[in-house]
Order: sequence, then C-alpha cells, then structure tokens
Amino acid sequence: MEEKHLDLKGDEEEETKEEEMKEEEPQEEQVRGYKEEKSKPAKHSKILKDEINIKLKPKTILHFILIIVVLLGIFYLGRASVACGSVDTDNSSSFSLSGWVTGVTSELFSGDEDVVEEPVVEEPVEEETPPEEVEETPEPEVKETVEAVAEEVITSYNNVALEIKGVAVDWKGNWGKIIGIDYSISNQESGTIKPDYFLLEVEKYELEKQVSLPPSSKTIKSKVKGSSSATVVGGFAYSEITLGDITGVQITVSMYDASGKLMASTIKTVDLSG
Repeated sequence: MEEKHLDLKGDEEEETKEEEMKEEEPQEEQVRGYKEEKSKPAKHSKILKDEINIKLKPKTILHFILIIVVLLGIFYLGRASVACGSVDTDNSSSFSLSGWVTGVTSELFSGDEDVVEEPVVEEPVEEETPPEEVEETPEPEVKETVEAVAEEVITSYNNVALEIKGVAVDWKGNWGKIIGIDYSISNQESGTIKPDYFLLEVEKYELEKQVSLPPSSKTIKSKVKGSSSATVVGGFAYSEITLGDITGVQITVSMYDASGKLMASTIKTVDLSG
C-alpha cells in the first residue's frame, strides 16, 4: 500500500511539472516575439531618413518673378495716375498695359504644360471729380480817349539848342574815323520842329560831312528835349600827322531842316584817340 501510495504521489508530481512547463512555454514565446518586434527598425524613422528630391525649372521661376514685377509696376502706376489727377488718360494706359502683360505672360507660359495661367485681376480705380472751374467775368476795359492836338510846325528856330555829348571813333594806330555822334536837341519853341541832318566839321580839315538824323529825332514837339545817336556813314577820316594832338580836337556840328535852313550849331572839343 505504501508503494502504491508513493507511485501515485510521484505521478502527481510529474503531472504538476508538466503543467508548469506548459504554462512557461507561451510566456517564453511572448518574450521572444517582443524582442523580435523590438529589434525591427521603426517605419517612421525610415521615412524621416528618406531623401526628398524637388525639381525646379529656372524658366518657371523666372516667369513667376516677372509676373510679380509687372503686377507691382501696374499697381504703382495706378497710384501715380490717381495722384496726378489724370484718371481718364491713366485708365486707358493701364488697360493697354495690362493687355500687353497678359499677352506677354501667355507667350512665356505657352511652352510650359505644368503651369496654369492665372488671370490678372484689375482693381477698379476711383475716378476723381475735377474741381469746378469758376469763370471769371472780365472787367470792362475803360479806354481813355486822348485827343491828339496837332501842333504847328515852326520854321523859326530862336529857342532851339543842340548839344554834342561825345563821338564814336575807330582808331587805326596813326589815323582814324569818326563813325558816330551822340547828341541831344532841346525845343523850347511854341510848336513842333523837324530837324533833318547834321553837317560835321573837324578843325584843320576843309571838309564837311553830312550826317542824316534817325527818324526819332526828325520830329520834336514843343518843350521837349530828345537825345539819340547818329551814324556817320563812311566815317570822317583824320590823321595824327594832320591834327597833332588828337586828344583835344575841336569839331563843329550844325543842324539843318529839310529845306536846308540852319536850326542850331555847336562846337565841342573831343578826344579822337579812341
């Protein structure tokens, strides 16, 4: 009986060991599976390590930059046109420019299949109303009517004076020419006088040179003093050999009317050295 009891007890211990071994086997398998899964590289780390290649066409980048520059130019052109106040003119120019830009961009992108053209949105420009012009009514001009009183032409010259202010000369080194006379005429008569010409004389020369008066000196009203210059056509020639000291030479100028009547005469010492 004791042997039979011992055999049954031994059989129970063996069964217990077998059951424990069966329970340990799935645990070992789970541990082994966990280690295998842990040893595998993670998928997301592989994705992060992969290289991404992006291909860019230089022509496409250039086209994009060109579109930005043109749009900025249109924007600033519109602002400048509004600031200047010429809305109508600048609107037409901006529309024509935008059409030109659209044509250029269509030509540039006609060869690229991947690029989609975007329409250019034109912003409406607010028209400025110009200020109303106020018409100024001109004031009526008051015309002063001056009645011209015709003065009598005087042919008696008791109160007429002639003054020589100087002469213009062309000095050649040892000889020269008198080419002009500066003068003033004073009319203290009761009517108008009409001088016509001078007769010029130089000391030591037996010669008279006729000098015509300018039109401004051919009519001088009563109580008027007029000054002017007369040109000696061809000049009055003189030489240092004949005159000697040419720094103080006496000249005589006589004034006549158109009929040849003497009106006034004067003598003046002048410097002919130039």
